[in-house]
Amino acid sequence: RRSLGVQRSLKGVVRLRRDYEAKIKIAEDAKGALADEEQKLRVLKKQAEAGKLQDPARLRYQEREVSKAWDRLTECEQARDSAELALHRAGDQGEVAAQEAAPVEVAAKEAKAEGPVG
Repeated sequence: RRSLGVQRSLKGVVRLRRDYEAKIKIAEDAKGALADEEQKLRVLKKQAEAGKLQDPARLRYQEREVSKAWDRLTECEQARDSAELALHRAGDQGEVAAQEAAPVEVAAKEAKAEGPVG
């Protein structure tokens, strides 16, 4: 029974690790998207300073896009951090379950090695 509990705990940790790794990737993508939007905004601001910006609405639009990208990055980083915390909690619980199950597994292996009694 304990062995099954340990297996379930380990499977849960593996699932949480995959989830965490996926959220790391999503957060990195959001960070890259923010950098792209900020670069576009810098170009538009330089054009505006030089008096070469044809449509001032583009500047306002790009400022909104940067704000949206910041919001997205914040959400992604919070999700990533929550996944990391869940992984650490599950890992700690998995270690405790594995330590509790170890003596039972050793006893079972010893009994099996001794063969049938009688």
